Amino acid sequence: MKKLAVMFMCLAIMYSGAWAAYYDEGNDGDSWETAYVIDSVEDLELMKSRNETEKYYKLTADIDLSSETDWYGINFSGHFDGQNHTVRLNITNNDLFAGIFEFLSGNDSIIRNLNVTGNVKANCAGTIVHYLNAGLVENCSFTGT
Repeated sequence: MKKLAVMFMCLAIMYSGAWAAYYDEGNDGDSWETAYVIDSVEDLELMKSRNETEKYYKLTADIDLSSETDWYGINFSGHFDGQNHTVRLNITNNDLFAGIFEFLSGNDSIIRNLNVTGNVKANCAGTIVHYLNAGLVENCSFTGT
């Protein structure tokens, strides 16, 4: 029982440090001024797992997802500003679909100022957004194969 408790404490400490930038000292993601800060793969994973709608996010660093060869995109309804940063992909193990974002919905949703580079191999490759249900993709680019 002690070993389990110690292991849980270690994991909690490890994850709280890795995801600290996402919360950025109290930002609540309710506006561009208080947008969640994304600056690591861990922050993107947290964004994906929380699946919050209508929140604001700002990418503040380039992110390398090239080691995540089976990355499944983020279901997204909200506001994402890449601030002209780049996300590097190397998706080769995904037979279904590929993209940073799997699904974009919500009439006010936007993904803007995002550069994506790398290699993507999938039956349905969108690289930035796999399926655009509603919303806007603006000033984004992809370079690669």
